[in-house]
Amino acid sequence: MMACDDEFDDVQSFVGMEAADAYAKILLSHRSVQQVSVYRYASPPTLQQRIPVKAIEQSLIDQALAIRKDVFLPFWHALFVACLKSQAYSPELIRAAFFHNGPGEPVAYGRDAIESGILGDLSRSGRGNLGLSSLVHDAYDEAWHLPLLDFHCDISPINEELTAHICSLLMPSGFILIDSGDSYHACGLKLLSVDERIQMLGRALLAVPVVDGHYIAHQLQQTASSIRISLGGKTSRLPVVVRARAPITEVRAV
Repeated sequence: MMACDDEFDDVQSFVGMEAADAYAKILLSHRSVQQVSVYRYASPPTLQQRIPVKAIEQSLIDQALAIRKDVFLPFWHALFVACLKSQAYSPELIRAAFFHNGPGEPVAYGRDAIESGILGDLSRSGRGNLGLSSLVHDAYDEAWHLPLLDFHCDISPINEELTAHICSLLMPSGFILIDSGDSYHACGLKLLSVDERIQMLGRALLAVPVVDGHYIAHQLQQTASSIRISLGGKTSRLPVVVRARAPITEVRAV
């Protein structure tokens, strides 16, 4: 894990910042960071566009939607529960569950561009769906990762507490929690090695369904994670930081 060169004197200064500006501040706190990428991605085709929906598919979809509403599971998790509950399945639906849209086309930006505010400018540009890559490169072209997470729960005071507590266990070196418009995103303050990124995502799966397991499944199929920085969510607005936590320090007995 790469410690940040500039420790944040007031981590609460993140609260209220648009997410793209907060990510830039974290990246710039690491003097070794020289490059980051932004993905331009297309929304995946709807399920109905990918497969023919016949009676069996519609029945399972309806059951999955009812399960999702009842127990707050992501749709595809609920779909597999519906298969088990009804003792029926559709090969087309199962195949559709494995669809991977990919992160999109990356555009790399150097440290000078980050310092000039390119991430915030892009997020506010209205140029479609944009996601920040977790992958960064240092001056020696070594790869590091921002610790990124996506959650699957409604915006509420108790859910904010819950997701923040999960983050404190997964990101003890400090984090920011972001209201994405639909749910919550999170980003750690310290960079991770390639192996540490995989370990963090694996540990996060233990908190499914509060952590979005479907998000993690897709990130593990890629060499880098990504997180939305453009307009989106139910309110069609930019993600905004709602909490920030400084690194947890151990108190040693003397």
